[in-house]
Amino acid sequence: MPEAAELMVRESRSLKEVISLLGIPLTTDECETIGRRKSFRDLLRAARTRLHNEIGSDPSRNKEALIGQLQLQADNLEAAGEYDKAAEVLFKIAKVKNYLGDEQTVNVFAGLTAKDFDAIRKRLAEREVAENKAPN
Repeated sequence: MPEAAELMVRESRSLKEVISLLGIPLTTDECETIGRRKSFRDLLRAARTRLHNEIGSDPSRNKEALIGQLQLQADNLEAAGEYDKAAEVLFKIAKVKNYLGDEQTVNVFAGLTAKDFDAIRKRLAEREVAENKAPN
């Protein structure tokens, strides 16, 4: 059964399909019974966790891969006529790429202390006084 659970998770197949692939002679009722067992559900959960860990720890899985995957989903949704859902995915791509919102705002004063601001004000005041004294 661990092999069946692994195939179900990795290939998105039903228990009956996997049992047939493995050549195990079980009826549909027997498959349903096995599928309801806590021990089998635990096997499925463990197989999903292993798959998620494998995917999440893949070093090639980066921001660009995520954007590519989102773009493929948007293309599939658009091809299926799901334009509003495709637009939502495209909006998410724009957010990931920081094309929208406050992410584009750059704070040039970040990291400056009150002492730094006082020094800047003093220099500006001195410059203003020097410019006013300069002959026209």
